[in-house]
Amino acid sequence: MKVLVRGNSIRCSQCEKMFPSGYEYRMHWESEHFYPYLKTNSFDFKRALEDASYNRNVERLIKEISNNI
Repeated sequence: MKVLVRGNSIRCSQCEKMFPSGYEYRMHWESEHFYPYLKTNSFDFKRALEDASYNRNVERLIKEISNNI
């Protein structure tokens, strides 16, 4: 009996990283995209959006440069 092993199948919408299961994704999301922006009784939406935008642009530029080398 063959068992198909699936690779990373869950993609983080914030940073494009891939995860094999929901647990790994959830741990990543909380530590990278939630807790750093949590303040006393509030969430720093402005800083979270700025960081997400910056990180997407940096990763896009790295991919473009890598493809042209």
